Amino acid sequence: MQLNSNEPIVTFSVPMSQEDAQAWILKKSR
Repeated sequence: MQLNSNEPIVTFSVPMSQEDAQAWILKKSR
């Protein structure tokens, strides 16, 4: 998995299921 270094990693600081995390990443990648 690749994350933009200039974007804050909120996915791992907030408790959420993997499905929610994937959906969040897909939203941010658009």
